[in-house]
Amino acid sequence: MQRDLPGATLTPHARKLVAQRMLDSGKSEAEATRDYLAQRQPSKRFVDPQDVGHLAVFLCSDAAKEMTGGPVAIDGVGWLFLTRNDRDRMGYLWE
Repeated sequence: MQRDLPGATLTPHARKLVAQRMLDSGKSEAEATRDYLAQRQPSKRFVDPQDVGHLAVFLCSDAAKEMTGGPVAIDGVGWLFLTRNDRDRMGYLWE
């Protein structure tokens, strides 16, 4: 079984969080988005939901038949900055 591990994905919920940040701080959308992503995504950009869908389609295809049992991150390299406890909680496998 494969799992995709998306990072900060541009969903309606993420848009609401950015909008709330704009209201709370008085910042522009660009500034609020930058602040939101700075805490979550080293790439400083949202993962496009279509990219998560493309990964899911690939993982269900014959092209991924030899990929078994491990998570696949699609997170703008955020996993590099997680602690081991964070990774364990999220399902990353450790030797």
